Amino acid sequence: MKVTPAIASQYTQGKPLTEVNSIDLSNQNVTHVEDISIMVNLRRLNLSKNKLKNADSVFSGIRYCKGLSWLNLMENQLDSLDGVENIPLLGGKPPPPLVVMFCSLVRAVFFTIFRYYVILHYIMHFFDTFLIIDQILFLFITINTVLNISHNEFIRIPENIAKCKTLKALILNHNNIKRIDNISTLNQLNTLGKQEIEK
Repeated sequence: MKVTPAIASQYTQGKPLTEVNSIDLSNQNVTHVEDISIMVNLRRLNLSKNKLKNADSVFSGIRYCKGLSWLNLMENQLDSLDGVENIPLLGGKPPPPLVVMFCSLVRAVFFTIFRYYVILHYIMHFFDTFLIIDQILFLFITINTVLNISHNEFIRIPENIAKCKTLKALILNHNNIKRIDNISTLNQLNTLGKQEIEK
């Protein structure tokens, strides 16, 4: 099955594609993903347990999904990830440490002000504004970028993984990978799922 916007709309529970932030296309015999960039709010994409055989069949269709930060490709037949670095959140550069520190500080200040004024009941009409600003700041500094490529046909960690500077979790279980390399530059990585890999 080729995933097109029309096909994808059948799995959104009636939501317009432009409003969908998560879609589960697992176990649907998917062989190719065409351009689904219309899904401008897509954050999580589950393509596990399908029949994807080459990287282009996946990444050519999702490269313009700018908000995609969670991608599950478990149990396919992939041996390459060419193109993953073109997905902005997965393959982009992490924000500079000073920017993260600044956002954390601003977030703390907003919450302090918010609590103070709520107690005094002076600016309760700003409630929604404070929550929206806080949500934006929180998402900016805590985005969890996850890539699951377990149960595929990889024999080594793809070289272009090194370009995925924002990646925080990489799941590799049940491949034929014999050694860990190409991840020394992933400073954001805090979870590495692996099994029976020789160091």
